[in-house]
Amino acid sequence: MGMRWWVDGVEGGGVPGDDPGLTLGLTAFETMRIYNGRPFRLGAHIERLVASAAMMGLPCPGACAVEVEILDTLDISALKEASLRYTLTAGGRRVLALQPADASRVGRPVRLASHAATPCVALPAWVKHGSRAVWELEARRCRVDELLLVDPDGFMLEASRSNLLFTQHQRLVCPPPDGRRLAGITLQAALQAAQRAGIPVETREVRRDDPGWDGLLVCSTLKEIAPVTELDGRPLPSSPLAAPLLAALQALIAAECGAPAPPGSTPPPPQRGA
Repeated sequence: MGMRWWVDGVEGGGVPGDDPGLTLGLTAFETMRIYNGRPFRLGAHIERLVASAAMMGLPCPGACAVEVEILDTLDISALKEASLRYTLTAGGRRVLALQPADASRVGRPVRLASHAATPCVALPAWVKHGSRAVWELEARRCRVDELLLVDPDGFMLEASRSNLLFTQHQRLVCPPPDGRRLAGITLQAALQAAQRAGIPVETREVRRDDPGWDGLLVCSTLKEIAPVTELDGRPLPSSPLAAPLLAALQALIAAECGAPAPPGSTPPPPQRGA
């Protein structure tokens, strides 16, 4: 299966050249993974999409309508592994793009370069918008996969396509959800998976020059959990928690999507009363 797309429910449809989503980059989007024919945490993704569209003033049919469109347009039950992107444009177009999941991205080491985070006065950081050209061009210039966004006080916020997790002495450290970062759906799933696997988690800010952290991980829909092996041209030590956290997350995903857990994953404990 190659890429397939639908515009306003029409397969192979197009977006007019004067749509502000194209001319001005005014779009909101969500990228979702489909496992075993089931979208992972579809409701959470749609909720974030609707909130992003409302903040940007984009036309949006509403959460129920988006869910119905996704489930009715796509024969998701026939899909095993795929990624789905749903985009809303300022011109009122709804674009669904479906393609096979790239398994090579899961857990693949990532290279980062530090970049000064510049707050946008018009949009809070939790809005999932499509205006990302500056970050993409800077990442290419630095020859890295993503940028590490650092605030004026030296605290690390997030990567340009991922949330951050730090490790310190076999403990996960997660930056606080303070509105300056995207509220990551994969991040929340990873924290739940860590709790089920018995991995200690601490919530606090971490500075770029803090000598305490000994490993850096990124998490997102398409990469799940991946270690950062290079920062600003210097190698980083591999975190011993990268593999067990990825295994725990995959076990959680498998349990929610009704798929067999991957070899080596940590199954979640049975729920009370189950």
